[in-house]
Amino acid sequence: MGGYTRADTGNNIADGNVVNASDLDAEYDAIEAAFNNSTGHTHDGTSAEGAPIEVAGPAQDLVITATEVRPKTDNTLDLGTTTLEFKDAFFDGTVKTDTLTVDENATVTGNLTVNGNTTLGNAATDTVTVTADVASDLIPSADGTYDLGASGSEWQDLYLDGTANIDSLVADTADMNGGTIDNTVIGGSTPAAGSFTTGQFGTSLNVDGTVTADGLTVDGSGTAIDLRSNNNAGTALNTLRFTDTDVTAVNNAEIGKIEFYATDTAAVVASIAGRNADASPDGYLQFNTAEVTTLRRRMIIDNNGDISFYEDTGTTPKFFWDASEERLEVNGTIKLDSGAYQTAGMRNFFETTIANGATADLALDFGAGNRFFGLLLISLTRTSSANLNTSSIFAYNCRGVTGNTVTSLFSANGTDGAASFSVSSGSASGVLRITNNSGGNGWLSAMILQGQNF
Repeated sequence: MGGYTRADTGNNIADGNVVNASDLDAEYDAIEAAFNNSTGHTHDGTSAEGAPIEVAGPAQDLVITATEVRPKTDNTLDLGTTTLEFKDAFFDGTVKTDTLTVDENATVTGNLTVNGNTTLGNAATDTVTVTADVASDLIPSADGTYDLGASGSEWQDLYLDGTANIDSLVADTADMNGGTIDNTVIGGSTPAAGSFTTGQFGTSLNVDGTVTADGLTVDGSGTAIDLRSNNNAGTALNTLRFTDTDVTAVNNAEIGKIEFYATDTAAVVASIAGRNADASPDGYLQFNTAEVTTLRRRMIIDNNGDISFYEDTGTTPKFFWDASEERLEVNGTIKLDSGAYQTAGMRNFFETTIANGATADLALDFGAGNRFFGLLLISLTRTSSANLNTSSIFAYNCRGVTGNTVTSLFSANGTDGAASFSVSSGSASGVLRITNNSGGNGWLSAMILQGQNF
């Protein structure tokens, strides 16, 4: 651009000189060129370009220097108006303003730091979208004052990897996979069903309804399961019930069991089991005791009242109570032991079924001398309805069963004994063998009425 320089280099335009029109014309042309809107002087401070314009405005309110553009007076000038706005502003440093109002959109590229109180949005229709991760704590300015969500405007899921410290929790549903709940009432207002794997109660557990559990362990010294009720009217009986919910009936299946367990041996030492007898509602009780670590049957109480007592291995019943017949039965050898003392009245009793022609062994232990003085009753009763009869033999002064031979057994005769049964030496020392000769099945019984060994 062209600045302004004197065209009258010869100084013709001066006092006392003849001023030609060409001198004035050239000077005016130079002035016009200096103010040309495109080629005139620039006021950049260089030669002929004019000094820089550092102030502008009617009162020189705008000050422009080599390093800044500023108002002459603080808080006086606006940059644009509400209707005449600048387009874009470019800053490579820091923009400092007392108040920032963005009428439309704003994009901040890079880090943003906001000091002081911050309000996001001015209406419930405004939304805030956080795409970035939060790298700090979220702490309210006042304790117990502000909510996270509201009724009808709830958050969906909450994920915590630490501890949730909550004064009061109300949840539609709760699925907690670990942790501890302290000093808390569950179901205080509206009780509902609960499912637990392990429960620890410091003092007591009170249940108004029914407790359904896959297992129950009462752990403590001197503890007891106490079932209590006010049964004055006789209608509030307490019941400890074992229920089989399988609808398919299985014969001899266990319905419930009470086991006695020894921790020191880590084994069940005794048990009582309830079993169903068949598809009908019949059942029986089975009592077991342990020999070493093997549970063996000892007694069974049948559904009809019969009682069976098992031998040492727990496999074969040897002693019976027949409830319908009201009698005892013995399957096997009977041992009548008078002991080393005198007895009055009935002593030792033996009873068993015996088929026609069959034998039964009666073991008599008369002490070290195998000698006995007293009264022994042996009776065989026919069970055939066509020929119901009884034959008996009485013996006293039984002078012993020595070795495998019966000697001086009977000192008195019997009643029809020979026709009904016979007595001979048994298979071992001190054993009598009785043979049924009555022609029919019968009941064989024997007892010592009075006696003394010597």
